[in-house]
Amino acid sequence: MNTIHSGSPYDPCTHHILNKASSIIAPQLRKIISSSFESATFSESWKHAEINAPLKKSKTDRKDLKNFRPIALLPFPSKFIEKAVNRQLTRFLKENCTLDPSQSGFRSNHSTEIALITATDYIRTIPDKDETSALIFLDLLAAFDTICHHTLRSRLSNAGIHDRALDWVTSFLTGRTQIVCLPPFRSEATKIICAVPQGSFLSPTLSNIYMALLANITGSHNLNIISYADDTQLILSLTKDSAKTNLQEEMKDIVEWMPQTQF
Repeated sequence: MNTIHSGSPYDPCTHHILNKASSIIAPQLRKIISSSFESATFSESWKHAEINAPLKKSKTDRKDLKNFRPIALLPFPSKFIEKAVNRQLTRFLKENCTLDPSQSGFRSNHSTEIALITATDYIRTIPDKDETSALIFLDLLAAFDTICHHTLRSRLSNAGIHDRALDWVTSFLTGRTQIVCLPPFRSEATKIICAVPQGSFLSPTLSNIYMALLANITGSHNLNIISYADDTQLILSLTKDSAKTNLQEEMKDIVEWMPQTQF
C-alpha cells in the first residue's frame, strides 16, 4: 500500500488511513480484488472521478481551455486492483510479444532517452549518400480522452485478451462519471462515453495497445516509427526527387486512419 499515494479528496477512506490499517484492511481488499476478477466486474462505486484543472503555466489566459491541464482524482482503493491488473496484462503482452517494440512510453526499461537514441542512430546509419532523411513529429491531442471503447475492446481481443479478462476491462471502462472542479465552481456529474481514465495505473497500457496499429500504417510505407506515449516520430529515407510525393502519400494515409480509430 505504501507505493500508492493519491486518490480523490472525497474518498471516505484516504490512503493515510489505509496505510496505517493495512494489516487489517489488506486481507479484505484481496477478497474484493479476487471477487472482481472472478465476476469480471469493476465496482460501480470506483467509477467516479473528480477533475481538477490547474493552469499549465502561470499568468496564461484562463479563458483558453487549452491552457489547463486536467488531472483526474480517482478513488484510492481502485488503484490497487488497477495495479494488479496492469501487472498481469503487461506480463501477458510481453510474454506473447504483442507489445509494440517502437513504443517507449509507460514501459519498464524504456525512456525518452531510448526513443531519442533510436531515432538518432537510424538517421546516422543511412548508407546511401543519394538519400536523405525526413523526420515527422506527431503529437496527438487528448489521446486518452478520445479512445473509443468498442475499438479498444476489438484491439484487446486481437492482442489475445479474451473471456473474463476482456469483460473485466469492458466493465472497468464503461459506466464512468466525472465532475469538474474549478474553485469555487463545481459541475454536475457527467457520463463518460469514451476515453480511458486519466490517473489510472491501467490506462497507459490500454493506450499503448490502442495505438499499436499505427505501426501497420507506417510499415506499409517503409516508415520507421518511434513513439513515447502519444508523441510519435516517423522517419523515412528517400531520394530528394521523390520526397514530396512520398511524404504526402504517407501523411494522407495517417490522416485517414485517425478518424477510423476515433482519435
